[in-house]
Amino acid sequence: MEIKSLSKGILAEAGLKLGFIILKLNNEVVRSAEEIQSAFDAAMNNGEKETVLYIAGISSRTGKIGYYAIDLAD
Repeated sequence: MEIKSLSKGILAEAGLKLGFIILKLNNEVVRSAEEIQSAFDAAMNNGEKETVLYIAGISSRTGKIGYYAIDLAD
């Protein structure tokens, strides 16, 4: 899923930009908004004290692969 709009928040603070295509969340392939929401919900409800969302993808503008770790505990 390509990021087509991005407001101030946790993803922007982590460095994600418009045009970034999310390919995996927590090492699971995602292809739709529903799958992204499901991966986010699973990360939030994993029963762990530390909650992290790992994002892997590629920039549609530069072709550069990017990896991000988002701390959801805050």
